Amino acid sequence: MHIQHWLVLLGSVAAIGCATSAVTSPTTVDGMWTGDFTVPGNSVLFTLATQGSAITGNGRWTGEACCAGPVTVTGTVAGNVITLDLGFTSTSGGAVPPYTEHFEGHLVGANQLSGILTFGGQSAPYGYHRIVPD
Repeated sequence: MHIQHWLVLLGSVAAIGCATSAVTSPTTVDGMWTGDFTVPGNSVLFTLATQGSAITGNGRWTGEACCAGPVTVTGTVAGNVITLDLGFTSTSGGAVPPYTEHFEGHLVGANQLSGILTFGGQSAPYGYHRIVPD
């Protein structure tokens, strides 16, 4: 009986390990993502695709009472670490110079990225969530 308990425990640990590696697989970031903004009127929406460990994407962003434009995304997956560099260009509204943001984090479940966003030398916790069609 004691051996059966160990086999059940070992099987459970193996299943958890497989589930974790499936969540951090590079292809699991493919799809449409949006930022977890807290300021009304701000948004970013982009579609990501992976090829090997490389991530690419593009989309749109808007700033509250300001401007809007395209966003391009490049990044990598290394183990369970996902890095994204987002390039923002203003094409409507106010004149905002192009700028970039850097995100480094990991998947938390199948539809949530959690990590640190760096912009202008300042870093803060930040996340993105996948848009899942109904």
